[in-house]
Parts: sequence; structure tokens; C-alpha cells
Amino acid sequence: MKKYLRKISFKSLYIALFMIIISISVFAEETIVKDGRVFTEENKMTIPLKSVRTNKNGKSVIAEYSGILSAREGNWRYFDSVNLKYINESKESVTCEYEVSDGVRSQKKLVTFDPGEHILSLEIPGLKSTENRLLSLDSIENFGFRNADNKKNIVLKVLECYLERKPNSSIKPRLVSDGFISFDLISRRRELKGQAPTMSEASGLLIGKESNWKAFDFMRVKYHNAGKEKLICRFFICDDLGHGNTNELFNKYVEFQPGENIIDIDVQGLASRTGRPLNLENIRSFSFGSSNNKDNIDLKIQECYLEKKQKFEINPRLISNMLVLLFFKTNKFTVVDRINMDEILKEQKFQLSGCTKTDCAVEVGKILNVKYMVMGSIKKFEKKYTVNIRVVDIESSEIILADMDKCNSESEIVATLKTVVENISINKVFSENMKQNTIAILDLETKKE
Repeated sequence: MKKYLRKISFKSLYIALFMIIISISVFAEETIVKDGRVFTEENKMTIPLKSVRTNKNGKSVIAEYSGILSAREGNWRYFDSVNLKYINESKESVTCEYEVSDGVRSQKKLVTFDPGEHILSLEIPGLKSTENRLLSLDSIENFGFRNADNKKNIVLKVLECYLERKPNSSIKPRLVSDGFISFDLISRRRELKGQAPTMSEASGLLIGKESNWKAFDFMRVKYHNAGKEKLICRFFICDDLGHGNTNELFNKYVEFQPGENIIDIDVQGLASRTGRPLNLENIRSFSFGSSNNKDNIDLKIQECYLEKKQKFEINPRLISNMLVLLFFKTNKFTVVDRINMDEILKEQKFQLSGCTKTDCAVEVGKILNVKYMVMGSIKKFEKKYTVNIRVVDIESSEIILADMDKCNSESEIVATLKTVVENISINKVFSENMKQNTIAILDLETKKE
């Protein structure tokens, strides 16, 4: 079998290096989510504008007196303006009635589309209804433009419609990295200034609001129950159709155990009491209400946020190829490359899948005729990664060396692997003659805890 042992060829090195570069670019990729939607351009969110009247080419066109353009996008709270890029192909200005509604109240005003190609910008902050009441900007149900001129032969084409934040905006956007978006919770019992919302009476109620839940998988609530007994609460969720109708709400009981804890509540597949699926793109409110008929209730919600399940999909083969290169670069080991390793095991009809135990590593080492086998794991717990590498002596069937390190993101895993390999390579258990330090590397176990 020794004919299969050789130093890595330049070709193998190039392949391994190429795979490392690709994997690093994959690890480093990060998606920024705002209000449950992916932004392709900073401070700008393009939204569809649907025409009740369309021409033969499918363009949004107000072509006659009754023409109307309408659109829907739930959350406007973190933007300064709604903008329409348009072409008015008429020879004169077109006056339209602009209406924006939160489902309860609406604002109407006249706007003018001048001839030619222009951008019409309408301010968002401070939108008020005709009754001079503020609109709920985090649950806008629709807005539209209706031809108010009673003119014929009007051709108004809307090329683009988008919400936008000014670069120096005083509005703080709800930025979400790492797949989650946090809430503000309001207590009905007292005005809270810089304090955690507190449910201090049996009838206490905590209310939160965030319109778009579609991009998320569950709600995580971090809390402290200062009472000596668990607190049972009813958790309600109301969408745009559930307002004012208890049968159209989602509700379930949740338990807050004594002390400081975390509960997770799935938000996908939610349905009302009638079985109607909730509209996750337009959640109007949610609340926790105490159902315990007890006094001296003290439940503090420390943090509440929606979160996406993080996919932990590090390719074990890529990791093992990295380790081959990293061990080789120490100039301390003669490494069996993966191509030769797979060929030998295939000849021996040995199934490598699921080989994560020491006895299996010893068996593989004997087939490959190496002195040491390298095995280990990469595990994720919450937002941290733990890299664990072990070296098994084939003759004694014992783990003779182990090293572990942690990192905060996938993009740091390669550097962490390098540190662990360097720590192992300087150990005096290995011979100064690299030809005597023959090793092979198993795929590392990867899992989320």
C-alpha cells in the first residue's frame, strides 16, 4: 500500500487551493434583510405597481377616465418617501387623486404628472387621514392613483415605483443581519421609559407590532419571570383580516417558566380558529396576555425577535481538502490525498460514510497503511462555531492529540482550522522526519446543536 503514499502534487495543491478560495467566498457571503425583505440597493425597496387598466403590452397605463394604479407593501415606517418614475406621453399635465390607506383610515390628495419623463416624490412621515389622524405606517394596505381630470387620450406609464430612505435620514431603519429582526413591545399597564416591558398584574397585556413575517421561521422571546411559579399566557396574532374578529385570530397558550429563559414560537403555517391561514405579509399585531388569576406577576420581556432558521451546510469534503493542504504546508507530514484514499477504500470495498468513531478511523488507517488518522468535528451552537481536531494513533488505537478552537462566523472557519493544525503540528510526539508521520484525513462531522 505504500505506493499510494506520496506528497501532494502541484496539481492536487492547485485543486485544493481552488476549492478553499471557492469555499471562503461562500462562507463570506452575507444577506442583509430589512423588514423581512432582501434589499438589492441600499436605502431603496422597489415595490410592484399594478394597473387596473393595462395596454396590449402589459404596461401600467392610465388610459381613460376610470383608470387607476394601485399597489401594496405593508411596512412604510422606515422610509422617507414613495417615488414614481413615470412618462406622461400626453401633451399636457395629468392630475390624479393619490390615496394611501392603512385599512382603517386613508389620506387623499391631488398630485400632478407633468408631460415627459419625471420622478414624483411623495413624503411618508406624518401621513394623516382626512380626519387628521396619523396613519399606521407599519401596516399600509394599499395606495393608488386615479385619473381626476376627466380627460380622454391620457397615456401615463409608471416605469418604476419604490420606497426610499434619504442618506441623512433621521429614521432608523430596521436592519437585520444574521437572519433576524427585533421588535419593540409595549405594555398596556404603564408607560415604560427605558425599562423592559413588565406584566405586573393578572390582566397585564404586552403588545408588539411588525407587519411582514413571511421571511421568518419562528419568534424567539428572551424573558425573566421573577415569580416563583410558571406564568401561562395566551399568545394572540392578528393579521389584516382578523382585526375585530376573535375567530379570525391565531391563539395558543405559552408557558413562561420561573427565572431567565428563552421560548421559541413557530410562525410558519399559522392559522386562525376557523382554519384560515394567516396572511404573514400583513400582521397587524401580536400580544401576550396573562391567563393566571394570580397577583404579584412579574414577567419582563428582555428581547423579542423574529428569526430565520440558519442553514448549516458546510461541505465536509471541502473541509477535509482544506485540512490536507494545511497539514501538508506544515512540512511535518506525508499526507494521503483524497483521490488516492478514495481509490484504496473502493478497492477494499470499504464504506466510508458515517465513519466518525475512533474504531472506524483505526480500521481505515490500517487499510491505508498510515501511522495516524485525523478526524474531528465542526459544530454550531447559536452563533458560534467550534472546531475540534483529533489525531488517532493507529498502532495503539488511541487519541494521542486533540485541539479545539472557536470562531464567530463561517467566514472565520478556515483561519480557525489553520490555527488548530499549527498547534497540533508543533507537538513533539511527531518525528522530525516527515516520511514517518504518515496521515490520512476523514471528513469532519458537521452539525448544529
